[in-house]
Amino acid sequence: MRHVLVHDYFKVDWNEVYTTACKDHTVLKLQIEALLVHLGNEPP
Repeated sequence: MRHVLVHDYFKVDWNEVYTTACKDHTVLKLQIEALLVHLGNEPP
């Protein structure tokens, strides 16, 4: 998705971006928190 957002900005389906963000933000948050714990930086 990053490649499309950066290089094909005017072809982006913003509804799809919004849907993906709403659907996947919980999983992403958990992954970021686990990474911070692994690196020794507890999340705030």
